[in-house]
Amino acid sequence: MKLPKLSIRFFIGLFLLQSLCLAQETLSHLRRSSSEQILSDTLPVSQPPPATEEYDHRMLSDIGDYTLSKNWKENNEYHYLASYKGGSPSFKNSEIIKNLHMIVTFHDKTTFRIRMIDNDKKRWEIPEKFPYPHFTTNDKITQEEGDCIIDVHSEPFAITVTRKDTKEVIFDTKNKKLIYSNLYIELGTTLPTDNVYGFGERNYQFKMTPGRFTIWGRDDAKLLEDGTGGYNTYGHHPVALVRDSKGDFFLSLMRNSNAMDVVIDRAPGVTYKMVGGVIDLVFFIGKQYPESVLQAYHTYLGKFTMMPFWSMGFHQSKWGYSSYQRMLTVVENYDRHNIPLDVIWSDIDYMIDKEIFTVDTNRYPPEKMKSMLEKHNKKWVPIIDPGVKQQYPRGPGLAEGLKSDIFVKNHKGENLLGSVWPGRVYFPDFFHPKCEKWWGDMLDVTYKTIPFDGIWLDMNEMANFVDGEESKRFFFYSLTNFN
Repeated sequence: MKLPKLSIRFFIGLFLLQSLCLAQETLSHLRRSSSEQILSDTLPVSQPPPATEEYDHRMLSDIGDYTLSKNWKENNEYHYLASYKGGSPSFKNSEIIKNLHMIVTFHDKTTFRIRMIDNDKKRWEIPEKFPYPHFTTNDKITQEEGDCIIDVHSEPFAITVTRKDTKEVIFDTKNKKLIYSNLYIELGTTLPTDNVYGFGERNYQFKMTPGRFTIWGRDDAKLLEDGTGGYNTYGHHPVALVRDSKGDFFLSLMRNSNAMDVVIDRAPGVTYKMVGGVIDLVFFIGKQYPESVLQAYHTYLGKFTMMPFWSMGFHQSKWGYSSYQRMLTVVENYDRHNIPLDVIWSDIDYMIDKEIFTVDTNRYPPEKMKSMLEKHNKKWVPIIDPGVKQQYPRGPGLAEGLKSDIFVKNHKGENLLGSVWPGRVYFPDFFHPKCEKWWGDMLDVTYKTIPFDGIWLDMNEMANFVDGEESKRFFFYSLTNFN
């Protein structure tokens, strides 16, 4: 039977409405991220991991302890071997690492490092080279020359850090369970006071309070922290500034790039729960004011990069400048009303279909852009997202990246398929030896079209609109192509 036209329109409208609702619901679900999701995706289990309070009493009792088996000193390095004794061979189906090797080094009077690694297999660690935080010399001193004493307890294996000047114990892992498995690491310590600051980047109060705080780049700046975990924003900074009971400060860096939860308890104390890497703690010991440890920490990071003078000026950035003409109007209005403006920024509006390393020369004619910037004496900073468009590319990024094979791989060895603003994307693997040249060559392509003064490197966590890999069945996700 032929339906009336009104009925056909009604069913078409209903279908489109349902499709949009499904897309929005799925997008909302895919964007949700927390450390529990990270952990459950990482560990080979069928159920999500239990809450923190649950596996303290229900599962930790099954885990054995490490016992110190050997120690020696070599070239001002203090070495300790610890072996796992008794208990379960795994934690949530993640194999317990049986032999740990701890290396303690003192780099000057106020700086030392405690590193625990797998003695039998090499694990992922942050590289010891620029641009990563690292010591630039191999200079080491003895523990006797340092400002702290590190006592190593044999059974169960634990460490205590004590300041020599005040006898204050500032870090103590005794009575805390050490879990070191292939896919989950947990290290807890008591602290001298509850004066704990740091563990950024997050929208939270200045002093940390008891709770669970996730560290994992998420690309979601609107979140407000409440101490329940999963409300991390952009940065990955496992750095704690602590003031002890004598009023002295120390700073510690957990040198680990994996997803982690930091649990601050009322004891007071802190527990690190990490889904990979190694335990690598760097300590900076200070006095009554925090400036000295902050300066030492920034020296360790490589200090600040000196920025160009114009970057200290007045900047303007906004989504929605759909054409050169729209941007010109904004610049002229600033000048007309004598509002200072040194730099104009462009969001992804200037690209062809949101594809990086492209410029839509119809909407942003290169010669007119150059003329505007020169006439009004303005600098230009375009945005660059790392995700390379995988479907119907117009620029050279995809082809050149495939030629050099520099994209991140999935567990099958195929290019991992993510999803960001242009839809499906591949992500560059910046650890690949050919990636730096590819990245520079692609920026040159953009620069030769319209010379820029700096780039706005966005979403380089890497940010991904889906958890893990884009399903090849989710074609509706191309809805992200629409404004």
